This record gives sequence, C-alpha cells and structure tokens, in this order.
Amino acid sequence: ITCKCKRDDSEDERNMQQRNTGAPRSARRPVSRQEQLRSEAGERRTSSKYSKRRKRLIRHRRRLFAAIAAVFFLIIGGTLLFLNIHPLFLKQELIHHEMTEVFDPADNIRFVFGGKVSDVKVEGSVDVSVPGDYKLTYVYGKVSRKVTVRVQDTTPPELLLKTCITDLAEEIKPELFIDQVKDAAETMIRFEEGGDWSKEGDYEVRIAAEDASGNRTVETTKLIRKRDSTGPE
Repeated sequence: ITCKCKRDDSEDERNMQQRNTGAPRSARRPVSRQEQLRSEAGERRTSSKYSKRRKRLIRHRRRLFAAIAAVFFLIIGGTLLFLNIHPLFLKQELIHHEMTEVFDPADNIRFVFGGKVSDVKVEGSVDVSVPGDYKLTYVYGKVSRKVTVRVQDTTPPELLLKTCITDLAEEIKPELFIDQVKDAAETMIRFEEGGDWSKEGDYEVRIAAEDASGNRTVETTKLIRKRDSTGPE
C-alpha cells in the first residue's frame, strides 16, 4: 500500500510540473534532424518564390516607366519638329471682310513659333472700297502662307423716310419720300409696290433701297394728297 501511494505522489508531481511549464500532459515527440532539414528547405523555397515574384514586378514597372518616358519624349520631339517646319499659324486662308471697314493683315495671325507677330511680313494689298478677291502672302523666315481676302458688301442701306404732302397735280416719285440714305455702294431707290394715288387722301407707301451688291432695305411712309384750292395769282 505504501508503494502505490508513492507512485501516485510522483505522478502528481510530474503533472504539476507540466502544468507550470505549459507543456501538454502527453510527452512531445522530439523533432528529428530530417524533419528540421525539410522544414528549412520549404522555407527557403517559399522565400525564393517571393523574391523572384518581387524581381519580376520591379522589372515590369521599370519597363512600364521606360515605355511612358519614350512616348512622352516622342510626342515632345515630334511637336518641336513640326513647329520648326511649320512655325506660322494663321486663323483663316479665306478671309471675308466687310467693305469700307479697316483691314489689318496681322489680325489673321494666330501664332508664331520662336518669334513675334511683328516678325511676319505681308506681301500684297487690299482695297476695302472695291469688292473682290485679293491675294496676300504671309512670310516668316523661309516659310510663306498664301491667303485670299474677299471684300464684300453684306450691309443693307440705311434708309430714312419722310412724309410727302402734295397736291393732285405733282408727279409722285420715290425721291419725294427720301430724307437720308447711307450705304457703302451706289444705291437705287424705287417703290416696293405701285398704287393709284391720283385721288385726294392719305396713302401708305413702301420705299425700297437696294445697293449694287443686292442688299435691300424696305421702309414705310405716308403720302398725303390734297386738292389745290388756291387759284393762280
């Protein structure tokens, strides 16, 4: 009986030591040398795969940055080459200009690469008082650009009328109703619509003014016809 108690006491002490050291009750099997070598080899393989993946990623990023830089410098280089070949930029090659208005050829220059607008020479002239097409040449260094200036009259005449008061004997003409006419070109005055104005009374009259370019203005005025009751002196 005494021996059994002693064995029980020694087992209790071993269990108490295992609890204090955190070890499981069942004894752990020691790791063999081969298992340790296999574990280390697995870790080295994992580390090698990660390292290779990281190197591939770095190479990919470098290639991407190189491609972006190449495209950027290609665009810049191409732009500079184009600007050196074509340094003069104009707004229009066919310029529509209103007759009698002041014309400045420099207003048609949009951009001059490597220079100023004042560096551009203009060969040719434009007569804004005569409708027609005029040729101009813009010259900057060795570069020249040709344009056409089309002078035209697109503005209708300004027509100011007055009321005409007359007797039944006077011949009615369009000029009797004109107070003022303004236009850049010669203007023709006529009645827009004819009528019978031979009797005494008030009439509405439409007068048309048309210039040489076909621009028309129509205005309305009044004709008052009265019987002449005054006898000869």
